[in-house]
Amino acid sequence: MINEPIVIRYFVAKKITIQYNIIVYIIDVLTIIHRGLKGVNREMGFQSVIENKNLKRIGFIFAGLTIFLLLVYGVYSFSISLLAKSYTQRGLRALEENNLLPAKKYFITALSKNARFLPAYINLGVVYEKEKEFLQAIHAYEKVLKLTGNPKFLQLARYRLASIYNDASLQPPIREPDWFNQGIKHLEILVKDDPGNPRYHLLLGFAAFNAANPGRGFQALSRASKLAAGPEQLWVHEKLLEFYLKINLASRAQAEREILDKFKPAVTK
Repeated sequence: MINEPIVIRYFVAKKITIQYNIIVYIIDVLTIIHRGLKGVNREMGFQSVIENKNLKRIGFIFAGLTIFLLLVYGVYSFSISLLAKSYTQRGLRALEENNLLPAKKYFITALSKNARFLPAYINLGVVYEKEKEFLQAIHAYEKVLKLTGNPKFLQLARYRLASIYNDASLQPPIREPDWFNQGIKHLEILVKDDPGNPRYHLLLGFAAFNAANPGRGFQALSRASKLAAGPEQLWVHEKLLEFYLKINLASRAQAEREILDKFKPAVTK
């Protein structure tokens, strides 16, 4: 697993999402009222104009009540979103101070207010990772995959899942036999969606080695090295050096040392 510091910020939605089935129901009701009034108007040619107006008035009252209930629901949705956001902010502050227990409580409370608030799920997963509760973390990240199509949240969740699945230090009964392959599947999606990200290629290379596929591993690690630029280049080559030392590839480790010696002063200058 890559153990670099993780700073995950939440992304606040800029609009209130109202459930689709409620919107469809309201539209259907208003459509029925409109059609009914038109039909009544045609059939009431010789009836009292007052009765016709009263019927219209009833229809408008019902339509107004429907719109009022829609507004109330919108205000309610907005309120619970604000509460979820507030508790998530408190959880983030606690997490940044490494106060895991209060952070976890805040994120769980946020989800009790809004069970679809994705930032709380992401950060709750981070807390579980720090607590070594990896199965709970996996559950939190998989929940994100089920709830959203937002690319940013999907990338965050897949990256954290791949990091857990690729952690060779985890042993049974925690580790399942297919975890390395599951991690590779998530990384393949990440690389496809963002082929220029060296971190995804780096983790894919590590996962391929763990899955006994060194050929693919070297290919992915080489790609990560080529894509890395600026300060991130230093980080990538430090990880490569650490990895090659771990698997006793002395020649490649020496090559990484030489690379670090060449550009490290330029980056830190």
